[in-house]
Amino acid sequence: REQIALSLKIYDAYSTANIDAMLKKFRLTEQSEVIVDQLSGGQKRRLALLLTLIKPSKLLILDEPTVGMDLESIDLFWDYLDHVGGSVVTITHDFNQIDNYFTRVVLLKDGVIKSDESVANIHSNNQTIEHWYRLMNQ
Repeated sequence: REQIALSLKIYDAYSTANIDAMLKKFRLTEQSEVIVDQLSGGQKRRLALLLTLIKPSKLLILDEPTVGMDLESIDLFWDYLDHVGGSVVTITHDFNQIDNYFTRVVLLKDGVIKSDESVANIHSNNQTIEHWYRLMNQ
C-alpha cells in the first residue's frame, strides 16, 4: 500500500479510492500491508506491473515479464497490458504467449534482426510461433 501511495503521490494521482481500486485490480488487496520483500514472485511481478502502469507512457519495454507468475497472474497481466495506450516491446521465449497476445515478432540472431513478421501472417501459413521459430533457426 505504501509503495503504491508513494508512486501515486509522485504522479499527482493520490487517493485512497485509487489505491484500493489498483490493489483490487491487481489482486493484491490481501497483501496490502505485507512488506514487498515478503511477497511471492507472482505478487512482486503484479506489483511491479501496477507501479509501472501508474503513469501512462508511450513506450513500455518488458523483459520476460511473466517469469515467476502463476497462470492466473499471467492472464491478468496480458489482459491488462492489452489496455495500455502506447507501444509495448516485450522480450519473451514463451511461444504460447506470443501466439495469443502479440501482433508482431522480431527474431534476433547474433545481435542482428533475422526476421520481422506479423503473427497473423505466421498463423495464416498454418504455423505456430514455435514452428516458425524452429524453421527460422535451421
